[in-house]
Order: sequence, then C-alpha cells, then structure tokens
Amino acid sequence: MRNFIIVFLVFFISCSHKKDNPLELEILNESILSSKNKGKLKDIYKGIKDSNIVSKSKTIITYKLTNHSNSVYYFNLNPNSNLRNKIEGISLKNGILCIYQNDNNEEVRIRTHRINLNFNENDCYGKNFKISNLLEYSKDFNSPYIQEQVNFIIHPKETLFFEWFTNLPYGNEIQNANLELDGNKKYYAEILIFSDSINCKKAVSRTTLKNIKQNKYRVFHGIIKSKNRVPIKFVE
Repeated sequence: MRNFIIVFLVFFISCSHKKDNPLELEILNESILSSKNKGKLKDIYKGIKDSNIVSKSKTIITYKLTNHSNSVYYFNLNPNSNLRNKIEGISLKNGILCIYQNDNNEEVRIRTHRINLNFNENDCYGKNFKISNLLEYSKDFNSPYIQEQVNFIIHPKETLFFEWFTNLPYGNEIQNANLELDGNKKYYAEILIFSDSINCKKAVSRTTLKNIKQNKYRVFHGIIKSKNRVPIKFVE
C-alpha cells in the first residue's frame, strides 16, 4: 500500500508538472565547447577563419521540444518580434543559445552580427552545402535548403528534434558573437525558443493564416527556456 501511494504521488507530481509546462525544451548535449581564446571583436574574424580553432571549438548542439498538451501549437519565429529583441543570444535552428556565469541568472551579454559565407546569399545550393558541411553531413548528403530558423507546428504528445552548430566564443561561421569568456570561470548554456502571436499576421502568408484558422492551431506566444543548463567546456 505504501509503495502504491509513493508511485501515485510521483505520477501525480509528474502530471502536474507537465500540465504547468505543456511545452518542454531540453538540451541533449552534456556540454558545449569553447576555445579559451578571447572573443573580442577585433579577434572574431581571425578566430573564425582559423580552421584549427574552429575544429576544436565546434559543437553540434542537439535539443528537443515536447508537447505534453492536447493542443496543436504553431510557432511564429519572426526575427523582428519584440520577444526576439529581448533575448541576447546566438541564433540556432529554431532556438537561441544564452550563456550564464556560475549557474545563476547572471547572463553573459552577447552581441551578434551576420557575416558573408563567401557565396551569393541567393545560391540555395551553396548555402545548403556549407551548412550541411558544418553539421558534419557527408558530401553526398542531399537535402533541401537548410534554413537557420523557420516556423513550425508541433502536435499533441509529439517531440521535435533540432540541431545546429556553434564555435564559442566566436558564435559560428554564419553569425559572429562579440563574447568574452574567462577560461578560469564556470559558465552554463541554456536554450530558448520564442514565438510571437501578436505580430503573426505581419510575418506569415495568407494561406498559412487560413491553415491556422481552419485546423484550429494555437499560435504560441512567449519564451520557452530549456529545463536544463549544460556547462561550457574550455579547450586549448
């Protein structure tokens, strides 16, 4: 009887937690790498073009979003959203990487800017090949254009997996970061996913709005933080 009560309480607490947090975000990496080299703005281009630094400091970050609810959610990742502007972090595939010092709420300030990938931005094949290569897919990997961020739908009880890459403290080869990390201090990374329902009509097509209405999708509004933070691991 006692064991039954314990199991019931654990189940009840678990269900209550999922009810309070219908959408659960989790980082699957045990850690995220960073070079000990300083990330000052004047060193960014030099560091990101050093193949040795890039190979040692690159992390392919994987994470998942689970929908514990009975609702279908549509995520509007409008980059011009006021929600996005509140977050200082490095853009990932449908997420944003934020860094904290000493495993508390002391957020490390990150300023980012985009750089040229040495090909025409309209060349989808070239960009797809570049991103596939950075994600360490084989040269024979044939995929549609891999966009950095794109709106998506998550169904009830569904789990979506995402992956992207970083080269801390430089950001990555697509979006550089003005970020300084002290190799003698402890840092932790967190991932955020945002969605804006307020500016939805300004950011999605007319047919998408019809799909949302017709299929009774709920446009999620707010910022979801990963339930875990993982340590930054420094490499020479």
